[in-house]
Amino acid sequence: MDEKKLISQLYCKIRNDNKTSKSIINDSYRKLKHNLCKIYKTMDVDFDSEMLKVMDEVIIYCSIYMTFRNFLSFDIIRDVLLENYDNVMKSYGEEYWEKMNCQMFSKENIEEIKVAAFKSQYSLFKDDYLVYFVEGKDNISFGNNTLRCPIHIFCLKAGIYEFLEVLCDIDFIRSKYLKSGLEREKCLCKKENNMCTFRWKNEMKIRRSVSYTHLRAHET
Repeated sequence: MDEKKLISQLYCKIRNDNKTSKSIINDSYRKLKHNLCKIYKTMDVDFDSEMLKVMDEVIIYCSIYMTFRNFLSFDIIRDVLLENYDNVMKSYGEEYWEKMNCQMFSKENIEEIKVAAFKSQYSLFKDDYLVYFVEGKDNISFGNNTLRCPIHIFCLKAGIYEFLEVLCDIDFIRSKYLKSGLEREKCLCKKENNMCTFRWKNEMKIRRSVSYTHLRAHET
């Protein structure tokens, strides 16, 4: 992620009659980012966990949102951030995503996810992930139910719960390129829900299967 580019893109959308300089915007962003890092450090999580590496990116997005929310509408900020993320994912190219798809749906990776979910149920960190693995069924390869999410807790602590839905929408952009067929009927970004229900299906495998069936039909 190029945070400077994102800030510049959003700054350009501020009305011309607003006299706030870019240096003031940048200074505000740095201070907010510093404060959010301090909030994160107060959380009771395993900071060495691989799953929490995403928090660096989360803090950047939240800092940018808090910097511009007094100048731009929520919808404008959301659209710019998601478009930027989409462009970054697209830039990796098809070969990269095919490799990532094979890795995600490999038996070894699914087993690792299952083990990680089981371990989360016995974690002593009260702000860490709490996940229950869901076995595959029908066209669903596998899934999980996340009852506790550090990103959700962080947004609550930072007083920006409304921004959580943008962070959660990122999952669908990544899934689009990963061809992982993400479905999520419930999400913690909605106050009426008490969990996120992730379900994945290997769209690359389905596509290859359909293509093979189509080819066989022509041969006969």
